Amino acid sequence: TNRLRQKARGEIINAIRQSETERIFSLTAPTGSGKTLLAATWAFKLREIISAEPDVTQKIIVVLPFLSIIDQTSKEYEKILKTGGYVADGTWLLNSHSLADRNYADWLEDENKPFFVDTWRSELVITTYDQFLMSLMDPRARYQMRFHNLCDALIIMDEVQSLPCKLWQPLEKIIKSLSSVGNSRILLMSATLPPFVGDAVPLLPAYETYFAAFKRYRFYFRLKDSLNIERFCEEVEERLPVWVKEKKRVLITLNTRKSARKIRDALDIPLLRDSGMSIYFVSADVTPRDRLEIIRKIKDKKPCIVVSTQCIEAGVDIDMDVVIRDFAPLDSLVQIAGRCNREGKKDRCPVEIVDLIDEEGNRYSEMIYDPTHLQVTRDLINGIPEVLEEDVLELSNLYFKELFAKKDTGGIHLKRFARWQEDLPVHELLRGKERIQHTFLVIRQDTLLKEDMAKANSEGDRWKRREAWRKLAGRIAMVSVSIYTRPRFHPRQIADEYLGQWLLREGYYSSNRGLLVEGEAMIF
Repeated sequence: TNRLRQKARGEIINAIRQSETERIFSLTAPTGSGKTLLAATWAFKLREIISAEPDVTQKIIVVLPFLSIIDQTSKEYEKILKTGGYVADGTWLLNSHSLADRNYADWLEDENKPFFVDTWRSELVITTYDQFLMSLMDPRARYQMRFHNLCDALIIMDEVQSLPCKLWQPLEKIIKSLSSVGNSRILLMSATLPPFVGDAVPLLPAYETYFAAFKRYRFYFRLKDSLNIERFCEEVEERLPVWVKEKKRVLITLNTRKSARKIRDALDIPLLRDSGMSIYFVSADVTPRDRLEIIRKIKDKKPCIVVSTQCIEAGVDIDMDVVIRDFAPLDSLVQIAGRCNREGKKDRCPVEIVDLIDEEGNRYSEMIYDPTHLQVTRDLINGIPEVLEEDVLELSNLYFKELFAKKDTGGIHLKRFARWQEDLPVHELLRGKERIQHTFLVIRQDTLLKEDMAKANSEGDRWKRREAWRKLAGRIAMVSVSIYTRPRFHPRQIADEYLGQWLLREGYYSSNRGLLVEGEAMIF
């Protein structure tokens, strides 16, 4: 694996030298091939070449889909900067997302720091698709203050397969305009690259050879019959003794929090506890602070059982021996397979795909995903019991070709955007219409937070009070969990209100099991 990564890095440096005048690039490479560092090579090498011109220095903007991978990506770039002798403060590295602490370089006066953070006054910005697209498509001043930083920039768009089809046409036009009018260079990255920018210059022209070289896993499609969640609980419990005996690292990924919790509880039995093997639960029912700590523990490479939802799917650098995944669109299946035998040091490992249904016979996959994505995936793998990793690329190309032909790729949103007409908000374009949810703070995870909230609220000046609360937003998000509730549920049943926030009472949260709210009257 390391040999292939070094080869890819060499090819990328050669591609840059041969394509200095190009503006749009693509990087298609298998999961676990080190795309983050390959993208950093592209950005810093190209920046070095461009900076040789007088008065020209392009900032680097890294755009990511999931908060779960921002922390590890930020740390990798911080290491690169430190190796180059740079201090990774706000001037050289700025995180712009809901968990960010909004800190900036110490030399800047406190009253000026918010403006520098909000306008991305940094050489390297790591942000989310929400923030990136709002800077492009949201007319509000707080986002338009950043827009000029998207021009004359080196923009890395990671995991682009995670973007919904209805953004393909708008993004194609935006990317081409940013490159031609804005003089930016853009890199699109994925293990399964959608075809919405067809004339991008590939940094790895023979990327097929890299897919052919990786032989880390084999898909087993157990889709002939649906599997009831109760029977699946029995199955994993029956298989547990073998996993314990063979000291396996097992990842079981479900589509809903409720099904994930059910599997996690089914496996938390004396046999597992007495073996010394840990069981980890990773879902949105767990605070971001706990999720980051759990992922750190999983990376220790000790035998363990991990039960998760999709939040561990893309980009999280863990290496498992066995992966079992509830059915999902093909790009999601490929991403979760990338957590299996990631370093390629073991014999080919299994990635099992099952089709789980709840007690009423409803498929969990259909509760979460677009029906067209699911049906295209079913049609492609119909009658195919197994697929090797080296054959995944061909399957992925067929998948995106079918989606491009069948799905709405966002023509109406493009027209509204071009004509300055009102359109859906960015978060709805990215994730669809969101249901009403309640957010709770596990305040014991940040013992000083309540006191600091009171201080922020006591600020006499309105603008200083607003900024004080904004500085606390990252800390609040790190200890928060949210749930979708039924109409008769009220947050007071489990929490106390404090300055507009719901502070979860003791007994309703566990780092091992997440938010402990039981009963159909309360939670979906």
